[in-house]
Amino acid sequence: MTAPSVYTYDDAITALQDFGSGHGFSFTQRMTRRAIQAAYREIVAVRDWRWLYKDGRIPLTAAYTTGTVSYDHADGTYERELTLVDGTWPTWIEDAVVRVDDVVSIVESRKSDTVITLDVQRNPGADVAAGETFSAYKRWYPMPNDFVGLWAPLEDASWLRSQYRPLQDLAALDRWDDSTGDVHYYAIGPGDGLYGAHVLYVGWPSDATETLDIPYKRMPRQLRYSGQDNAESQGTLICTAASPTVTTSGTLLDTAMVGSILRIGTSSTYRPSGLEGDYPYAEQRTIIDITGGTTGTITLDANVVTSRSGVRFTITDPVDLPVMAYELLLRSAEKHLANSYRKALDPSTLRAIQQTYQEALEQAKSYDGAVIKQRRIAGSRRSYGVQVKDGTYGGAIE
Repeated sequence: MTAPSVYTYDDAITALQDFGSGHGFSFTQRMTRRAIQAAYREIVAVRDWRWLYKDGRIPLTAAYTTGTVSYDHADGTYERELTLVDGTWPTWIEDAVVRVDDVVSIVESRKSDTVITLDVQRNPGADVAAGETFSAYKRWYPMPNDFVGLWAPLEDASWLRSQYRPLQDLAALDRWDDSTGDVHYYAIGPGDGLYGAHVLYVGWPSDATETLDIPYKRMPRQLRYSGQDNAESQGTLICTAASPTVTTSGTLLDTAMVGSILRIGTSSTYRPSGLEGDYPYAEQRTIIDITGGTTGTITLDANVVTSRSGVRFTITDPVDLPVMAYELLLRSAEKHLANSYRKALDPSTLRAIQQTYQEALEQAKSYDGAVIKQRRIAGSRRSYGVQVKDGTYGGAIE
């Protein structure tokens, strides 16, 4: 199996150190890493790249309406206490919506199977007598951790795309209409207590336990392991041809390294670099499993080609971009580093670095738009517009 062409965090750091040397600067590891992380975020923001598209799925929860309720605003065991009879509050009820007598309230806490408390501001405001019917449903659903932006979600049993509405419009709909059913509208917003995360608000609340497909734009895989720290490059390994198992010694492996790249070297002295470095790796593969310890076992995604013993290795994270976009990452990071030294650099040099970044951006866009090749037919059919009054259906409209 041919090894994939992958650039890594290690490659990017080395390239930026070379960039600094070319301009008479010695960048610290912290500066180069900060610039790469900033470039990563910038690349995501400048375009809806094809390679950042991802299919996700959210399990929707059916509204709960079993039993009746009473509400004690101030004199119960708890303040703002909503008690359920002939039912059991679902485990998902916290931070959900409860509609009682057309008043929309937010659940603060689930105290027991039959008692919940309501939000200090969003509650009925006065006691509600026993025997009232109600409807409880989830306000929002957390989006995946790598979520950036959403295309219209799709339900299992419907081919129609939901329509985006501002969050305040969905809040108004929630108060005006108590319907449940298919998801017709959606909004993206913050979730209470979920700092830095996005959640999906839907309208109407689902009337069934089903799934909602969410085609979305994702963040690239996080860059964490640089391959230049001792924990990622200290020690040696033993590997056997035709086996995906590698044994390491001399360093303490972290199970979080699953998904990172293992580079196998040829020397017992020097850690392996990328193919552009001083000590190119002999093989590189993706780590799919790790058993930690000072003598660790790594399982790779494919068999090793050549047996080796006592050679150095490097563990580093892959740059989660197509190979053609790797240059854009470097040019963007160089721009960020140059801005850090803008007072020391000649204005013409700063302009040249900015121009190089713009050229790399246009090249990456061209690559992103040219992944799919289609036949071009000379003299293909063209469609021509007509005026509405020239239509044949329903008479003329002048």
